[in-house]
Amino acid sequence: MIAPVRPLFADRWFIVFLSILFFNGAISGPLSTFLSIYVADGLAQDQKLAANLRTVSLLFMAIFALVGGITSDSVGSRSTLFVGVLGTAAGAAIFLTESPPLLFLLAAAEGAGLGMLSTGSQSYLLNATWVGRVGTATGLYFAGRSLGSVAGDPIGGAILQWWDFRTLGLIALVALIPVLAAVFALPRSGAGERGKTADLRTVLAGITDIVRRSEVLSLSLMQYFRTTFWGAAGLALPFLLKRLTDSNLTVGWFSAVALAAGVMAVLVMGPVSDRIGRRFAVLAAVSAMLSGSVLLAVFAGSAAGILAGGIVASIGAWMLSGQVPPLVKQIERGGEAGRMMSTVSVPWALGNLTGAQLHGLLTESSPTGLFVVTSAVLLIALLAAYRVVHSHPVQIASN
Repeated sequence: MIAPVRPLFADRWFIVFLSILFFNGAISGPLSTFLSIYVADGLAQDQKLAANLRTVSLLFMAIFALVGGITSDSVGSRSTLFVGVLGTAAGAAIFLTESPPLLFLLAAAEGAGLGMLSTGSQSYLLNATWVGRVGTATGLYFAGRSLGSVAGDPIGGAILQWWDFRTLGLIALVALIPVLAAVFALPRSGAGERGKTADLRTVLAGITDIVRRSEVLSLSLMQYFRTTFWGAAGLALPFLLKRLTDSNLTVGWFSAVALAAGVMAVLVMGPVSDRIGRRFAVLAAVSAMLSGSVLLAVFAGSAAGILAGGIVASIGAWMLSGQVPPLVKQIERGGEAGRMMSTVSVPWALGNLTGAQLHGLLTESSPTGLFVVTSAVLLIALLAAYRVVHSHPVQIASN
């Protein structure tokens, strides 16, 4: 394990790590935000295509999140992170083609990269951070990712307002080159990267033990149901706002403000949960998501209502995301951070996949119906979260 030096910003590795997350987020954020609009305006297709592209991406993310956990614990999380950033390039290339087969191929590559990026980056963070600071470090981790999108979404909106989708894709590809180079400035973190021989058979066998644990099952259920909501909202909100306002700039600024609110929440709640435990943070986060979904159901035909509900839900979603790695850190039994992250990332991806299909089925015909369904789903997520934080005391943070 890389020995942390406190404060976190005194470590060169942490500065480089956050910079990679920030710039990758700035590049990938607009690609995700404007996908549904590209399908509608750039390809003149209905939202079923956007939902299907996202579904393919998330399906491959689920598969490669598991692969990423295995490679992080065997080859090393830095190498896994590098492969993950390559997936952002595939996401940028989507905006350069109108060929349906190529669109789906690129969506699959993007999802595979996202899976590797998610588990690679989070296992790197867990391997490099002391358990008593993991809440704070995770808050900064998600802040780095989301602040990148805060910066990137308005820029993406401006590019589309003045130029076109192809220009957006080309700029993203060029901007990724220094990000990929920066990955190799990180210290090595895995057994394979340190020159040790990792027993792949042992690594694979460990996954079976992990998925059988009751605390992992509870956490996985919470992951699935809460991301079902966000998988739908992430596609539906930009599409609905564009339809109501006819402005890509409005969409970009909404995404930026929602992410900025989420950043503040995760930065505040990270160190707080390090001191008082995860219970309050987790339950408050899911409750905020549920409140936002209810607002969206009631005011689905109003741009102001979508702005309000989307921001409230974003605060809850990011705050909850910031609690998952600390929970994993306290559950994992040493040398299995990558596999643990991949195990809870798979239901995360499958939940997003389910939400994307809900978007394709309901957003154009009944946006209110969509958010009624997601509100019901979040009630189940709240019950699962309650089980997570009340059934497993090991997950309460140490002071």
